[in-house]
Amino acid sequence: MTSIASGPSAAPRQRTVVAVLEDAAVAQGLTDLRSRLTEVLSAGDARLVVDVSGLDRISSSVVAALLRAKRKCAARGVDVVVRGSAGQSLGLLTRTGLAAVLDVEDEEA
Repeated sequence: MTSIASGPSAAPRQRTVVAVLEDAAVAQGLTDLRSRLTEVLSAGDARLVVDVSGLDRISSSVVAALLRAKRKCAARGVDVVVRGSAGQSLGLLTRTGLAAVLDVEDEEA
């Protein structure tokens, strides 16, 4: 899923590329995340949003994928946002300090 940021505050238009992770298909979601990561890094002017609202909990595989995406994007000056973390997922990110490392948006954002 890809969308374009627009509006008066969007000086240069920045593409927003979204990868969705869901409990029913975590492996497929991680494959999609890798694909979206490649897309974002190729574009250079994009922002990667990882939607984890479909996950009841964030597994170690998901954490590793998020950190890998963050590291690769940071090296190229690309923003990564984790969206939709709530409940246990947000608690895990906060307790482990990952909420400070990853840009975590509120579920309502």
